[in-house]
Amino acid sequence: MIDRVSVNARRGWLFCGFAAIFFGLATPATKLLVGDAGPFILAGLLYLGAAIAVAPLRVREQRRTTNRKQRTLLFFTVLVGGGIAPVLLMMGLERTSASTVSLLLNFELIATACVGGLFLREQIGRRAWFGISIVCAGGLVLTGIAGAGIEIGALFVIAACVCWGVDNAITASLDAYSPVSVTFAKGLFAGTANLAIGLLFENAPSFKTIIVVL
Repeated sequence: MIDRVSVNARRGWLFCGFAAIFFGLATPATKLLVGDAGPFILAGLLYLGAAIAVAPLRVREQRRTTNRKQRTLLFFTVLVGGGIAPVLLMMGLERTSASTVSLLLNFELIATACVGGLFLREQIGRRAWFGISIVCAGGLVLTGIAGAGIEIGALFVIAACVCWGVDNAITASLDAYSPVSVTFAKGLFAGTANLAIGLLFENAPSFKTIIVVL
């Protein structure tokens, strides 16, 4: 039993490491595409791609019993985390370097901790607050507050992080839905909505960009 727990723990750390690597590569890769697609189209395609990726897992899952509260929470996490946040991030990437955006994404940790402490009454220790203050200080430098003016692109990224912090807090309360189901819902509904808005108000991207993003 102990060996099995140890193996599972190592696998968990390995998966976290791979997730961190891919997450780090995603920002500079997306930066290369923002010139060929608008924020809504790019955000929509990225999330539709996520829905397509988890669709086989979603099909194999057993249906769970849900209630009105859980469905309402799912709606808000799709709206905030899948609809608004990625568009804000794309708008930030249009105006800010990929390296700066990657560093500013640490604000999601702050937003998640603050939402958890203020609304979910989670305990945040002194060390955690110290770490949060360090990230805040770095963010102030990156946004330009310590220099001349505030960089608007950085503010878009920070706004996206706040949305994802709220999203994380809501997702933690979604007992009736698996992570695969939440990811699929975000990708399908929020991705489709953003893509539709983008096709109405933005220039259509090239077929190559669509394939690469998906």
